[in-house]
Formats: sequence, C-alpha cells, structure tokens
Amino acid sequence: MGFETIVTKPSQDGGVDVIAELKQPLLRGRVLVQCKRYQGSIGEPIVRELVGVVDHERAMKGIIICTSRFTAGAEKFAEGKPIELIDGSELERLIKRYWIGEESFNPTVANSAGLQSGFDIVLGSAGAQKIPVIKIVRDHKKSLGLAEAKQLIESAPVILCRDIPIGQAQEIKRQLEAVGAVVEIRRR
Repeated sequence: MGFETIVTKPSQDGGVDVIAELKQPLLRGRVLVQCKRYQGSIGEPIVRELVGVVDHERAMKGIIICTSRFTAGAEKFAEGKPIELIDGSELERLIKRYWIGEESFNPTVANSAGLQSGFDIVLGSAGAQKIPVIKIVRDHKKSLGLAEAKQLIESAPVILCRDIPIGQAQEIKRQLEAVGAVVEIRRR
C-alpha cells in the first residue's frame, strides 16, 4: 500500500497503535490507526476519541480497525470526519487481498486480529507431476497411505487440510505450487 509504519508502545500510546506515513506526492500525509480486538460492538466514544487525536496530531485521517463491528452511533458520528471504520468483515477482505498468498503475510498480525487459524487448503489440480504432490500431501496428512493420498489428489478439486493456521496453509500452498499443483487458501 506504500505506507511506512511505526507500531507504537502497547501502553501510553495516546490511543494510536500504528502511525502510517505516506510520502508520495499529492498523497503525502500521516494516518493514525487504532486497532481493537473486541467481541462486542465499538461505540461512538472510541471514534470520538480518535477524532480528537487526529485533530491534535494534525494527521490526514484516522482509521479504527476492529475484529467485531461498529454501532450505528459510531458510524453516524464518523460521517463527514477524517475517520475510516474497518470492521471485522472488511478486515478479513483486506487480509485476503493484501496478505494471503504473499510472502509479506505476518502470522503474528493475523493472530492478534483473531484470524490466524480457520483456513482450508483446496487442491484444484495436481498438475502433471503427481508423485511430488502425493509426497507433500502425505507429509502433511500422516494418516494417509500411498494409495489413499493418490486417490485424494485424483479427486481434485478437494480440500486437503481444514481449519489450519495461515502460516501453515501458506507453506503447504508454496510447496504444492512449486511442483506444479494448483492450490487455493480459503478462509473458513
């Protein structure tokens, strides 16, 4: 996305978890990001607080990212202000768009957002080299014999692994694609 970022200290951060700086001409500016890992909804007081911090710090805008959702009052208060609200559903879409399948994915970030596990590996096609694919499948599914692994990959498209951490899913995907298989990571 082109930002240079600084993660602030966990406490006494002034309500800001990440300072993102964009140094491109015409778009230059600082964005203050607040991250909330909540089960319940994020209300207006949190949005109001970040608006004040954005104004005080003379930032271009503020972003609140949460793993849950925002109340109607929070959304209404943010309208027309330099604040962007990213709820859990949008966060998941952003993670899929910018991290899944890329080497830049950071499992620590996904874990802190509550998104580290819950991914499936889907084999679309084994490709021309079935033997290396069978070997990789057996490395990750120890309970399968040779005939069972062969039968599994020949039934593609098929889910190879269910509900695994993203780091593990990316590694399996990388290994399978290296031998010509077509693989997809899906969020459960």
